[in-house]
Amino acid sequence: MLTRRAVLGLIAATASIAIAPAAFAAKVYTPPKGSAERKAIMNALRARSGDQDRIFVVRYLKVSNGWAWTTVDPQSSDGSNRYETESFLVRKTGKKWKVVDQPCAEADCDADEELTRIQDENPEAPEAIFP
Repeated sequence: MLTRRAVLGLIAATASIAIAPAAFAAKVYTPPKGSAERKAIMNALRARSGDQDRIFVVRYLKVSNGWAWTTVDPQSSDGSNRYETESFLVRKTGKKWKVVDQPCAEADCDADEELTRIQDENPEAPEAIFP
């Protein structure tokens, strides 16, 4: 027969095993304005567009485990020209961020289907970064 202490020990051990995978889950976060990481991600977007003077008003940015999903409102550096909202899947390889995919933004594209396509084509990307 097990003692009360032994039973409580088994319960605690079982609980810690059940909780352990959550402890290893990748952190999901939004890099703060002005941070080097946020600037590097936005520079990857600029490299994709070829317009180094473009700035991005960030609507959504989630990063986890070397992957990021962002939705931005691009505009000219002086703010006089504003462009259509864009979203991007970005991945860090080594020390550099690079755009991996971008959903179709045409009027006849289905946003949900595009998001599903991108997730299916990039199964390594953490689900938690997507809106």
